[in-house]
Amino acid sequence: DPITRQVGQHIEMEPEWEAAFTLQMKLTHVISMMQDWCALDEKVLIEAYKKCLTVLMQCHSGFTDGEQPIELSMCGHSVETIRYCVSQEKVSIHLPVSRLLAGLHALLSKTEVAYKFPEQLPMSELSPHMLIEHPLRCLVLCAQVHAGMWRRNGFSLVNQVSPKREKII
Repeated sequence: DPITRQVGQHIEMEPEWEAAFTLQMKLTHVISMMQDWCALDEKVLIEAYKKCLTVLMQCHSGFTDGEQPIELSMCGHSVETIRYCVSQEKVSIHLPVSRLLAGLHALLSKTEVAYKFPEQLPMSELSPHMLIEHPLRCLVLCAQVHAGMWRRNGFSLVNQVSPKREKII
């Protein structure tokens, strides 16, 4: 369901968005229940975390043309990042895997599983830019919609983003 910003003219017809939005809202409850269930057993939490991380890594496995890694240097520090322009590329606000992984990651610390069994967790595979790339795009999209940059996409996007902005605040 990724969307691209309309420039030049308004969209002729509002896209169907209610089904995806309703599914996302129902998934929020399911994700919360799954996190509660994983917190009850350390082995289940570790396995769920590993599986979720594997799925997220598969989502990031291939770069598209707009997502080629580049190296940026500033103030003596250098970092590899991805050049991506939210206002020109496709972006999605539906990120159930990232949401689940974030909740499981928090549970690893809260239940102290990360300290008890560090050898069982694939921490070496964690890449900060991989973990935050899509959620950061979503936040940028929300900010751009709030600033009025996506008006030509119609009200469907505004209606989807408004509840997200309220939850963030």
